[in-house]
Amino acid sequence: MNYLEMARGHDGMLRGMPEPAVVIAVYACVGPEVMVIGRTLHRFRPEGPFPCSVASGITALPEGAVTTTAGVHYVVIAVALEEDGQKDTQRIFGALEHHRRLTLWAVDHQEVEQRSIGAVGGAAFQTPQAVELSFDSQAISASCTSDKWVGAVAWSIPSQAKTEQELQQSPFHIPSEQLYRLPFRSPDGQNDWTAVVSIRA
Repeated sequence: MNYLEMARGHDGMLRGMPEPAVVIAVYACVGPEVMVIGRTLHRFRPEGPFPCSVASGITALPEGAVTTTAGVHYVVIAVALEEDGQKDTQRIFGALEHHRRLTLWAVDHQEVEQRSIGAVGGAAFQTPQAVELSFDSQAISASCTSDKWVGAVAWSIPSQAKTEQELQQSPFHIPSEQLYRLPFRSPDGQNDWTAVVSIRA
């Protein structure tokens, strides 16, 4: 992760600066099959005043090597929390490993359609979208008591996998890098952040 832009930040009355945490998980999807590539946790310590930009101590995103074929796509989910007790951060980090128990839907769409991770794709998710996440059919945001839920985003990245004919012409694949902006805004509007990430695929 490159850095976190913070337009606004709040940690409650007389509690000092917020302590942002962003959990990112990446999945490889082939039809209905989903494979976890990895997860990372990024913590930030802003000093203010707002707006400001702050870097994380850990910049690398999840990475892994998979055998790709035409039709593969990747799904990225990022969750932002304002940490207090850190228990919800731990719980959500763990939940993102169990993709079969997760569903999500885009909050800005008129029709609420819950999707599995493997069904995230198409025009609706070609750029990072604000989403709600459910684990075992329970909204994750509503279950946060130790840390404050700020928001979640998800999007799909098409694979650059080559067809058999393309592989015969050139067996080499050079990953391309793309910059993404991940918007997080708490329901009360007091935490308004944008994570800036570079992804090679």
